[in-house]
Amino acid sequence: MRQFAAAMGERGAEVPPLQARVTVEPSATHYILTFLAEVHGGRSQRTLEVDSCEAAVEAAALLLVITADPSAAPTIGGEPESTTRATDDGEPAAAGAEPTSQGSADTSATPAATSRAASVPPEEAPLEAKRRRLVGFVGVRGSASSSLAPSISLGGGLALGARLGLFAFGLDGLVEATPLPAAVNPGVELWGVLVRGRGWAGLSFPIGRLRLGPYLGAGVELLQVSASGLSSGGSGSSPFVSGSAGGQAVWQLGGPWALALDLGLTVPFERPAFLVGGIDGPVHQPAPISAEAGIGVNWSFGSQ
Repeated sequence: MRQFAAAMGERGAEVPPLQARVTVEPSATHYILTFLAEVHGGRSQRTLEVDSCEAAVEAAALLLVITADPSAAPTIGGEPESTTRATDDGEPAAAGAEPTSQGSADTSATPAATSRAASVPPEEAPLEAKRRRLVGFVGVRGSASSSLAPSISLGGGLALGARLGLFAFGLDGLVEATPLPAAVNPGVELWGVLVRGRGWAGLSFPIGRLRLGPYLGAGVELLQVSASGLSSGGSGSSPFVSGSAGGQAVWQLGGPWALALDLGLTVPFERPAFLVGGIDGPVHQPAPISAEAGIGVNWSFGSQ
């Protein structure tokens, strides 16, 4: 508002009431600014990509100046037609047409805005406003879970996914391992290894540089139990299907990098019992429900 007042100077007293809405959303590598002003039943709308919060402020101020007084555009380095408006029947109004207002809002901006905001050509603005940006990511994770309870298994894996608007989806793979207790025969050493591949889909809501959202997933798990210390030692393995639910938090670190946290629960759809030669009874069976946590780093890339 202060920048707008400084740019308009004495002309600010002659500006009629103007209603405008500005939103700024962080993307993987930039900030996306959306500007919408209601003018004579039509509207002026722009979508820009800027590198910082300061650039977003200056870009919004510039668009407000041009919307309030199109004749000021040549004096601040913009083009008179840089405000895209529509008439009541949806056809573009003449460039430089005098805007009027619906409602009122205090406004302000500086001439410096032009140095930081390159506006989208008028004919491209409606398409850009409707376009959703697809952002993909790859990541590495460290993980822990109670899948091999009573021991906590530790491991890690890879993540691949994408986000389109508020929707997110991806694939995860991990390997975890832990020693298992063998109370029936203290001389036997047991190891459990879990390999999991999972697909998931969920929502991702932006809150500043943070994105939060729930997800649902399903995957295939391969659990192997190996024994040593027995003359007739052996091992067992069995794949089974599981479902999962949880939440993700992604914090933008700057540029394409982000810190990712995943917390969830996994339910196996079957619970195979593992037997080892030389030991009476099963040595392990997956728990009815297990808790899991993962933390890692994502590298993001985007497309239009």
